[in-house]
Amino acid sequence: MHIQLAQLNFTIGDLDKNCKKIIDFYSKHQNSSDLVIFSELAISGYPPEDLLLKGYFLDKIEGKIKLLADHTKSKKAAILIGSPVRIFDKYGSAALFNSAILIENGFIKELFHKKELPNHGVFDEKRYFTASNNLKNIKFRGLNIAVLICEDIWNLKNSFLLIEQEIDLIISINSSPFEHNKLLTRIDRVKKFNQNLQKNIIYLNQVGGNDSLIFDGSSFVIGKNNELALSLKEFEEDSALIEIDDYSDIDSSGEFFMSEEERIYSALILGLRDYVSKNDFQNVVIGLSGGIDSALVATIAADALGIKNVRLIALPSKYNSSQSFIDAKNLSDNLSINLEQIPIQDIFNEVESSLQSIFGGKDVDFTEENIQSRIRGLLLMAVSNKFGNLLLSTGNKSELATGYATLYGDMNGAYNPIKDIYKTELYKLSKWRNKNIPRISKLQKDNIIPENIIVKEPTAELRESQKDSDSLPDYSILDQILYLIIEEQMSEEQVISKNFNPEIVKKVVKLFYNNEFKRRQSVIGPKISKMSFDGDRRYQITNRFKN
Repeated sequence: MHIQLAQLNFTIGDLDKNCKKIIDFYSKHQNSSDLVIFSELAISGYPPEDLLLKGYFLDKIEGKIKLLADHTKSKKAAILIGSPVRIFDKYGSAALFNSAILIENGFIKELFHKKELPNHGVFDEKRYFTASNNLKNIKFRGLNIAVLICEDIWNLKNSFLLIEQEIDLIISINSSPFEHNKLLTRIDRVKKFNQNLQKNIIYLNQVGGNDSLIFDGSSFVIGKNNELALSLKEFEEDSALIEIDDYSDIDSSGEFFMSEEERIYSALILGLRDYVSKNDFQNVVIGLSGGIDSALVATIAADALGIKNVRLIALPSKYNSSQSFIDAKNLSDNLSINLEQIPIQDIFNEVESSLQSIFGGKDVDFTEENIQSRIRGLLLMAVSNKFGNLLLSTGNKSELATGYATLYGDMNGAYNPIKDIYKTELYKLSKWRNKNIPRISKLQKDNIIPENIIVKEPTAELRESQKDSDSLPDYSILDQILYLIIEEQMSEEQVISKNFNPEIVKKVVKLFYNNEFKRRQSVIGPKISKMSFDGDRRYQITNRFKN
């Protein structure tokens, strides 16, 4: 039997476009395949969230399923595809399932409902779906096939349920988002699932960015020998035709080639590219300071969108050094993007003068620093509005965690490519990008970020001789502490027990919990870690439990 894998990029709610993409792909392979398989909730896009609460949305999906069925009439190939499926009881009440639909020769031949509904981190499927109480298999063209949906294969108990069934092949359709080391984790989990089964397993994942979730594709096949038999591209649409019978391993070979640095960087590229295109934008604008954060964001933007679609603006004040402008200009030259300038000192002076009667004789403090940042935010948003350029925010995870960012200033924007990247990781990615060209990049050039940007001491340049270290511990220490607080959810005492300076830990903990209100107002960015600020971590702002 010949099975065609469709690793495609779908858009949430764009039923017409998704269905057209499915039909176009099916039409190319309808005569060469027995079965064409698509990812979890392919028709609706994943995750559809509260669209699932709209009855007319589900009505339209049912219409698309019928359309797909019509396209299989008198065709060789059947379709296996993920979709929400609504089932009514005799009283007219409906249960909604996350399902895989087997369509053949114009008819729905079988439905497979998801058994394990994830309800953690970014997942809240129990809000919408009813769980199946079993796993099903079907005889299809000589093979007994079990169909699993994403989380079903993560629960190892389900492997023992399948042992009791006569299974030749397992197909798992997925919408599994990217995070650190996720790919290797998936492969390991599927191998553990298959340890006692010793079956051929097809693991099909979707690809593409949907808000903060990035789907890396990276579909694969595990053979009966429990070894990797086939792999599809990472962070790109891809497909493969496999031949399988009930006796032998799948005869193919595959290997993952990306380093973890390239995976992370590719996730940032794909996340930005799809956020811009799926929201009907084309161009972005970035405030370029001469620092590492905006430098990396500008580089990611050029990689994602091409240099013609990236606008760079410097907004200097009297506190910005001439070297910062030189660094920014060198970066823009390396990117072959013109660097525009909007000096803000005169505007800042006018604002200071306007506030003089209210502020009276009060000392200059962080208020004036924030005014500079907010002027920049105002001007960048004006450019965004006037020209339709999507404004990118440039704050990293370390800054957002500690509140070292200005609301309505440098936090302005619609999307932040580095929101889930710690400062120390940001330096590593910058060094990696200077030596490498990501395979999904539109910019075929390396050595982009000037060395001085990477090696100089970080500063916001909002006052004379300001350094980040004036307000924060050294990032090499800070990021370790933040990782334990955020990713490992350790208490203050637990972090101190890891041999960190107690006073530094107390300071970081206080900064972290006191700035929940800022993070709640920050723009979205791609999920990279297991505990991102978009969806994974949910705390009330008004919360007295700080430890």
